[in-house]
Amino acid sequence: MLLVESERDLPLLIHALAGFCLAITLGGLLGGGQPGAGGQAAQRLQAFGAGTISLGRATGLLFTCAALALAAGGPLPVLTSGVMALAGITALFSGSRGPILAALAVLALLLGAGRIGRARGRLLLAAALFLAALGGSLSLAPPGSLNRVAAFFRGEYGESETYRVNALRECWRLVGDAPWGLGWGGFATFIDPERGVGRQYPHNLLAEVTLESGWVCGAVTLAVLGTAVAAGWSGAVRPGGRLVFAGLLFYLINSMVSGDLNDNRPLFMFAGTALTLRGLRP
Repeated sequence: MLLVESERDLPLLIHALAGFCLAITLGGLLGGGQPGAGGQAAQRLQAFGAGTISLGRATGLLFTCAALALAAGGPLPVLTSGVMALAGITALFSGSRGPILAALAVLALLLGAGRIGRARGRLLLAAALFLAALGGSLSLAPPGSLNRVAAFFRGEYGESETYRVNALRECWRLVGDAPWGLGWGGFATFIDPERGVGRQYPHNLLAEVTLESGWVCGAVTLAVLGTAVAAGWSGAVRPGGRLVFAGLLFYLINSMVSGDLNDNRPLFMFAGTALTLRGLRP
């Protein structure tokens, strides 16, 4: 909120964040693979200082911003198309399913609502080129990532999906008996689905907050995020507001299926920015 004083500051902020995401994306491609057992080839791609979730979210947001820039008829369409393809391919190589689905959902919503921009032909052409580049790069994908994504879209759920379902089931079971919460870290203390493994969490922001800090905090969090989404949607008729809404919805979708409260810091940045849209100077 300190960086945004007028509407013209919004694209600068989001593009700066996209530039940071580009750095993470390049870091993941330039040797950030996670070796398999026995020093075999990398099974999943991850950036230095950032795990697979962080890399997936960075590439997903970069893909979304590049697509919106193309649809808005911005400059350097060839370069922007290249960035979009690079981000999409790296997202696949990271093996993170949530960011891929979130990016596609955001673009589908904006496209269906007629708020995607005026140069839809550019976006469709870039999408076709991206699919061609994706098809040509599948042989280079880390096998672990490719298998995770392929299995998910075939409807085959593994340990990761089972963990999340069981965690949410246990949260729902306990939250009714803990109106004041179990305390921060209470999920791992009372549920412990992996028997002593550190840093366990339900992979759902609302479930984590409501279970650990109580019903009041859960309700306030839901109200703040709901108000921010409504404010972002009303401001999405303008290019800067459209970028803010896209980022907000992208991280909100991700926060429902992966990461903990600390992993979702960008969500609250976008929520705070969305809540200021109406009061910004034109």
